[in-house]
Amino acid sequence: MCLSTQNLSIKLICLTCLLILTVDVFVLCQTIRQYYAFELRADNDVFQICYKPQLVMRVIFTAYAINAAGLCFVLTLGLSLFNDEDRIEKLALSLFHYTYLAFGPVLFLLCCAFGLPHIPGLVYRCELTRINREQVNTMDVMIVFGCTIFSGVITLMYTMGRAIEDAKGGLRDEGTLFYRVYRRVLRAKMEARRGEQRLRDNGDEVQYGGV
Repeated sequence: MCLSTQNLSIKLICLTCLLILTVDVFVLCQTIRQYYAFELRADNDVFQICYKPQLVMRVIFTAYAINAAGLCFVLTLGLSLFNDEDRIEKLALSLFHYTYLAFGPVLFLLCCAFGLPHIPGLVYRCELTRINREQVNTMDVMIVFGCTIFSGVITLMYTMGRAIEDAKGGLRDEGTLFYRVYRRVLRAKMEARRGEQRLRDNGDEVQYGGV
């Protein structure tokens, strides 16, 4: 009974993720249509300075919403289909690495390329013939800064994790350059400690002989 209830819950979550995914895809299509509609209707300077940056960022954010819903859908689908724990673990690990890359360095580069350089175009309200500088829109700017900080932290954590894993792998493999350098540094430190210990022993012998 408990197992069937658990499977039913997973299937409901999977259907919910699929519904969210469908809605996000519809929103993305509408945003792309708005992009081409405003490109034809709005003044060229207004479109390039104001409409284009805002619509591009909306496309990026909607694509990431689709990405998140897709990840949840694939994960719950795997939980409902796979009975082998090893296959579930491999799937979860693959999604974990993909999530780190997508929401880390990829999102950071997108924010740096399409978000931060176009902050002036994200602040004000766009109209067909002019930029309304009297009405300020801070929501897009806050989202861009928040996503930049978030993705920067994720990138830093992912880079540090990969560096630690590579360092551990290099220490296990005797043929790597990192292992040879580590052995040389360790040998040099051990020789230095032995030299200091000999100097201390000699100093103690001199003091004892003087007494």
